[in-house]
Amino acid sequence: ALSCDYLSACTGSRKPNEGKISGGWEMEDLGKEDEHGNNNPDVHSFQAQRLDWKSVLNAPNTVIFNSAGSYISSTLAATSLAALHGLDGAAAGVCMNLYVTHANVKTSAPPHTDKQDVLVVQTQGRKRWRVYSPPDSSFNSELDPFKRGKGTDSLTLDMLKRENSELILDVTLHPGDTLFVPARFPHTTDTLDCYGDQEEDAVRSFEKKNWSMHLTIGLDSHVWNLNYNSMRTLALRSHGIHDVLLQQTAHNFDRNMDMCVGRVNRLSNNLREGLYSSVDDTMLSFHSKNDDPSSPKLAYSMEKLASNLLSFHDRTNLECGWEDELDQSLTFEQCLQTIIQFQNVGQKIA
Repeated sequence: ALSCDYLSACTGSRKPNEGKISGGWEMEDLGKEDEHGNNNPDVHSFQAQRLDWKSVLNAPNTVIFNSAGSYISSTLAATSLAALHGLDGAAAGVCMNLYVTHANVKTSAPPHTDKQDVLVVQTQGRKRWRVYSPPDSSFNSELDPFKRGKGTDSLTLDMLKRENSELILDVTLHPGDTLFVPARFPHTTDTLDCYGDQEEDAVRSFEKKNWSMHLTIGLDSHVWNLNYNSMRTLALRSHGIHDVLLQQTAHNFDRNMDMCVGRVNRLSNNLREGLYSSVDDTMLSFHSKNDDPSSPKLAYSMEKLASNLLSFHDRTNLECGWEDELDQSLTFEQCLQTIIQFQNVGQKIA
């Protein structure tokens, strides 16, 4: 199925700089190899660029098949749809990826965070996962807590310790095991010493049956900015109210709802956690699409979300020492309008 459906996959790596590994985890294409084991990026025909198993077999690290739920539709599409409908609005969408890793790899993924909540399903072999609590983002407020350990941000276990991040789970997944990793929770993986001594010879043989294969079902609520922080930004921008958290530069104004950097990361931990929390399933539930908009149950849920949003805004201003002018203060009605707007967009995505 992979060789038929994929033109290419990618593999994760950390780039060397002057002989030292620096920066975060980056993806690079895994191209097709010729008979001499070389990639030829100058060949652009469909057949020449189609991924083959030789490239997978010779990959130095984890091979990642992004959006496998869509590309291997005959096998995985039903699983993706079942996950989406089973969540019933807890996420705006799901994205299923497939990861393939040799046995005995010391670091298959260095410490990093993701923007999605991720459900891991181990399908073959074994893989060790270490999951940590979110670091205190006030230590590096200009780094997005949803993208730590990626791009130019080198995140190490020592750095996690210095930023008050604690190991909360150290587990080896076997076929059939599942694991839930929330967004912003750093994690690192390996396939080293995942088998007992009696299986050592089998592991060293690197037979395909000992490779680790797992699926990840990513819940995309934060990808679509369906959280209180983004709702607050939209409410203030829509009604022309000053945003004390906004870094007004030409570089990032339009992308402010995508970025969780700067002053928001210096708020108290409790408030920051509230702003970064995704909205509850009232907003996106498939059932609520057919509910009477005037039903007391739905109205109460929407009013509760609006009250939470207004409370987060008032607490943010208080912590930042900002007081809105009387005629330029966010109101409950404006918060409710924003909640309804987010609900309409979220349901279209879902």
